[in-house]
Amino acid sequence: MNVDDLALALGLGAARGAKALARAVGSAAGVDGKRRVVALGDAIARALEQAGHEPLRARMERGRLSLEDSSADALCASGLPDLSVASDVLRECARVVKSGGRIIMATSAGLVGRGPERHVLTALFMHAGLVGIEQQLARGTAITIGRVQR
Repeated sequence: MNVDDLALALGLGAARGAKALARAVGSAAGVDGKRRVVALGDAIARALEQAGHEPLRARMERGRLSLEDSSADALCASGLPDLSVASDVLRECARVVKSGGRIIMATSAGLVGRGPERHVLTALFMHAGLVGIEQQLARGTAITIGRVQR
């Protein structure tokens, strides 16, 4: 069981963050009518599937994702690793997303816990080479979106 699943089981709102991530992906538009979206967490994969997308379940191991370059239309993740390695992790996430695709990250912005400040997230996304960065708040969750450009 990972952190997302534990939070969901305890009713701490992981499902809301996962659903907000799935909504941020947008409408399905892949070859078969679905977007191929890397899901870093089981709760996120379930929410993506319910939203009509094709989740590609993956885990970050030793700083790498076991997926081919440009194999997905988007990537969704909840939480951010330590700020000292966050840009490297975001660059690895961008590697598996097609040019024009999006990295969508949910971080806590509620009373229970706070993630990095929004300007810090923007800087991390820019430092990782992502463009067109957008941010939105959804029920205590900050959603940061950056587009991959090669």
